[in-house]
Amino acid sequence: MPNYHIEAIDSCREKLDGVKGKFPECADGLPTTCAPDMYGQLAGSGAISSAVDTMAAALRDEFQKAGERAGQISGALDKISVSVQQDEEVNAEMMRLESR
Repeated sequence: MPNYHIEAIDSCREKLDGVKGKFPECADGLPTTCAPDMYGQLAGSGAISSAVDTMAAALRDEFQKAGERAGQISGALDKISVSVQQDEEVNAEMMRLESR
């Protein structure tokens, strides 16, 4: 029978719960749009501005996905913890019944 360290699993889950909302917050300071004149009057200012907008949007999406993934992993760890605890309770009850 495998040996699970429930306290460690729960500790990981709690830490993930604590940070999952922080991933999207990482993108809070990113600009939603950058005006081309922010880069001066160069001919390529519009292209630079567009590239920065695209990159910022991609970063926001990735930080959002990271937060969602942390939540999913936390949920999976919770299911493992609950399942292992239930299995241990059932096994303990079976051993009590067998020892009678």
